[in-house]
Amino acid sequence: VLPRHRLANATPAELAAYRREPVHAGPFAVAAWLPGYGITLSANPAYVLGAPGLSRLEVRFYPDRGAILEALRRGEVDIAPSPALDADLAPTLDRIADGSDRGALQTFYTASEAVEMLRFATRGGRFGDVAVRRAVELAVDRQAIVDALLAGRSRVPRGYLVPPLWAASVTGPVPRPDREAARALLAQAGFVKGSFGILERAGQRMVVPLLVASGSPVRLDAARLVAGDLAAIGIALEVRELPIAELQATLRRGDWDLALLPEGADDPLAASDRWLGLTDPWFDVLVRAARTAPDRAEQRPAWAEAQRLWETDLPGLPLYQRLAVDVAPRALTGVQPAPGGAPLTWNAAEWRFARP
Repeated sequence: VLPRHRLANATPAELAAYRREPVHAGPFAVAAWLPGYGITLSANPAYVLGAPGLSRLEVRFYPDRGAILEALRRGEVDIAPSPALDADLAPTLDRIADGSDRGALQTFYTASEAVEMLRFATRGGRFGDVAVRRAVELAVDRQAIVDALLAGRSRVPRGYLVPPLWAASVTGPVPRPDREAARALLAQAGFVKGSFGILERAGQRMVVPLLVASGSPVRLDAARLVAGDLAAIGIALEVRELPIAELQATLRRGDWDLALLPEGADDPLAASDRWLGLTDPWFDVLVRAARTAPDRAEQRPAWAEAQRLWETDLPGLPLYQRLAVDVAPRALTGVQPAPGGAPLTWNAAEWRFARP
């Protein structure tokens, strides 16, 4: 909802000014803004749901997660909201919380409605055969990735929709790694061992670029662990990190084999649209049926069958469910991380410091 009287015929300069000083209808208003340093937000006493519990919020800008960790350690900030930090930092965050002299900090690890997805180019190429994709599934130890990088806090999903999303359907346990079975599938698909142990088929070697969306140290480390697992069955990966916009443009062009990127799943329709035309044709039919169903009760059977077909055809391999990591003082009540990806401040009007 935007104010027509300010924006309907606004010039670029007026739009820029509005971004810095908007019309305030929420619980807080911009009181000061220092570029490159931070923003001071003051309570809006005219907020329709009542004056917020805090009189002021001080927002600080930091260039990367290392700077945020150091700011937490020095006591410069009390709150570090997702996605600034990742779950691989759990031991460090625990040490910072235990050593805090400002009152205990707490870290929230919230299973978000999103996954880190290893996507296969299913239209021809090296991974056009479902047997090859199934071999990758059996070779990659996804639980070991979660244990090593995320302190075992995350889940390994079967499909592209994950709980707590209402449309998610849990269809059974994740297959255990089985490299011998993976090698057998690859042999059935016509691959033979070539020089340096790298598989070959019809003169094509399984030396594959793995494109990884930049911006997450955990994602890059996971890609390297995937590369190690696949090397054991004769598939050599070349891990290449790309900005996510460049990676998505590459996916649209179709000149790729494997890609690792984050995928939101808070909207089942949007999450399913990514896979239209890339799996069993009945998947597309079921997505259309879910789109036109009048309510969730009628949509759920369509989503359950669509996910079963997706898991059977395996156009992607979800490595782990993403975790939202938020740090806040224990004395600050009302903090409620949301699994759908909303900012931690979605209910900041309800935050209050508990009385001693």
